[in-house]
Amino acid sequence: MVHSTIYKGKFSDIEYILAGSGEEVIVFIHGAGANLHQFDKQIEDFSKDFQVISFSMTGHGKSKPNGILKQEDLSFENIASALIELLDALNIETFHIVGNSAGGTVGLQVLRAFPNRLKTVTIFGSAPKMNLPPSVVKIIHFIDKTMLKIAPIFYVHILINHASKNEETRKKLKTIVMQNDKNTIVEFRKNLGKYDYIKDIQDCALPLLIIKPQGDKEINRSLVKLEKQFKENPNIHIIELEDAGHIANVDNPKEFNTIVRSFINHHNTGSTQ
Repeated sequence: MVHSTIYKGKFSDIEYILAGSGEEVIVFIHGAGANLHQFDKQIEDFSKDFQVISFSMTGHGKSKPNGILKQEDLSFENIASALIELLDALNIETFHIVGNSAGGTVGLQVLRAFPNRLKTVTIFGSAPKMNLPPSVVKIIHFIDKTMLKIAPIFYVHILINHASKNEETRKKLKTIVMQNDKNTIVEFRKNLGKYDYIKDIQDCALPLLIIKPQGDKEINRSLVKLEKQFKENPNIHIIELEDAGHIANVDNPKEFNTIVRSFINHHNTGSTQ
C-alpha cells in the first residue's frame, strides 16, 4: 500500500497519494464515507503509465478542517476548490477526473467551476440531480445523528451493506469508514439532498464517461430519463459494467480499470496506449 502525505491547505489538511510518472495525471475521488484508499487497486494499476492522485475529501481519512467539522466544509464547491488548491501546490495544471458517487458529483463541480483544467471526466454511481424535500433531509439527518450516537458500528454496517453486495468490498469499506471523523456522514449527507448538474453534463464540451454498474439500481433509475438527452451530446459516453454495484471500482476492478483506461487513451493523444 502506498503511504499518504498531508498537504497543509488554506482551510484544511488534505491527505493525498501521488504515485506513478508520465505527463498525464488522473485524479481519483472517493464516495461519501470512504477515503483515498477506495482506489488502492486503481493506484496500483494506473501508476504504471500515469501520474495518479487519490485524495481524501474533508472529514474523510486524515483530511481535517481547520476547526470543528461543519456542513459547509463538505460542500461540493469547497471540496472542489480544495482539490484545485492541492493540484496547484503540486504544479499540476490539467488532469483527468474519475469520481464515485459524491466524488463524481465533486468531479461535476470541477467541470462547472474549472473546466479548463480538465481533460476528461469519468463518473460512476453519481446521480446528476437530487431534489429531496427539506423535511426528508431533516429526517435523514436525525436518523444519521441518532444511530451514529447510539449504535455507530451497527449503523455503518447497514449503510455499507446497502452500498455493496460484494463481501470483499464490504470488508474493505468497513475498515475505511471507521477511519473518518464521526460527524462526516451526519454533515455530508445534508449536502446530498439538493443539487443539479444535469445542464453541466448536457453542455459538456470535453469527453465525459458515465459508467453504469449493473447492480447500482437506484442510481441507474435516476439516469433512465436522462440518457437520451445526454446522448445528444457526442462528448457524452455511457458504458454498462457487469458484476459491480455502487462501489464498482472495488467490486470489479479489472473490468473497471479496462473501461477507464480505454476511455482516457481514446480521448487523449498524449497518454500511454
